[in-house]
Amino acid sequence: METKFLNKNKIIVAAVALVLLFAFGANLFRFATKKVTLTVWGVDLSRSEFEALFGGKSVRVGRTNVFFDYHEKNVEEYETALLNSFISSQSPDIFMASNEQLGKFKNLIYPLDLKSRSYNIASLNNDFPTIVEKELVFDSQLYLMPLSIDTLALYYNRNIFDSLSIPTGPKTWDDVRNLLPYLRKANSQNQLERAVISMGDSDTIKNSSDILSLVIYQLNGSILNDAKDRSAINEFVSFNNQRIDPGQTALSFYSSFYQPTNQNYSWSRSFGNDIDAFAQNKLAMFIGYFSDKAIIQKKNPNLSFAVSEMPQSVHNMGVNFGKISGLSVSKQSQNKDLAWALLLSVNNDFDWNNLFAIKKLPPARRSVISNLYSDADFSIFAKQALSAKSFFNPDHRKVKSLFNEAIDNANFSKDYKNASSKLSQNLTNLLRGY
Repeated sequence: METKFLNKNKIIVAAVALVLLFAFGANLFRFATKKVTLTVWGVDLSRSEFEALFGGKSVRVGRTNVFFDYHEKNVEEYETALLNSFISSQSPDIFMASNEQLGKFKNLIYPLDLKSRSYNIASLNNDFPTIVEKELVFDSQLYLMPLSIDTLALYYNRNIFDSLSIPTGPKTWDDVRNLLPYLRKANSQNQLERAVISMGDSDTIKNSSDILSLVIYQLNGSILNDAKDRSAINEFVSFNNQRIDPGQTALSFYSSFYQPTNQNYSWSRSFGNDIDAFAQNKLAMFIGYFSDKAIIQKKNPNLSFAVSEMPQSVHNMGVNFGKISGLSVSKQSQNKDLAWALLLSVNNDFDWNNLFAIKKLPPARRSVISNLYSDADFSIFAKQALSAKSFFNPDHRKVKSLFNEAIDNANFSKDYKNASSKLSQNLTNLLRGY
């Protein structure tokens, strides 16, 4: 009898132990940590700099430890290598891209749905300047998690300005034109011996297409329509109480800096390219991005220069032009949602400041931008990001070529209406193929 009782107790204890084992085992299984490795491709960002963005070689996302297999690629070969990786079905899980490349890469990207998630359009606009929604969101889907917004600004030769008792860079285009007679040096045949500003030409001006685009925006114009499927360059707008064709007006203004008979004459092809001329003290003002600064300093470490805000129209102040770089998720990734969860995890001030401290990129996030208003190197670029515009680029190399062709047509025919109309039609034709 006693033996039966003991055996019964043993059975009960064993049963309870078994129940507890299953219960705790289930919980242990439920809270087990997974390990996943994501392949990431990037340019101009080393492995250590990439890891600094995420605070190490791995990061915890929910119950998953995500490890990075990061590859820094050659800038010149990047687009071809990335497209080939998709053709061979061996694309990275996450890859770096810019808004200029979205036309080429858009169909390869797994976007983040901003309608059905806690991170939505309102969250995006709270975190980033308006340009991000305008250029990276299509049908309420985010195609690129922005890291940096770079904008055009005015570099000027401090020695040249100081020698002429000009204390600062010009703030408006009227200011630029008023300075031209003082900054320009020409011989008796009106051949430039010192160029004034990098405007007017096509291939010899590094950022020619972006500068022309900016002028169109400053005239209240647009490059594309709202649907981003047709050029809007020649659509009439109201500017300074007049109805104007922004494309024609912008080309006429831009071209005037190349015409020897025009009072705006500032540039000649005899100087080679503008960034070299600026580095060689042969150009007083260069229009470029923050990313151009390192190029200038490498070409001439002893050059004395300063940066001021991009000149504005007195009739439409606070219009700038920018480009966005960031990270996208591949449609071929086996961990698409995890990859986006990882990109969303970077969206906090600590990681952003980490990247900024190491890489010194003009930041995209509003909270970091506001922290840089007193920074000598970044305040101008930080502020301009808030008012920057851009446009959907079906193929950035082809678009630049079309803009440069229009500039050449304008310069040599002086038929600005025809040159801008042809640019508009060619841009629309290009968009139809994407």
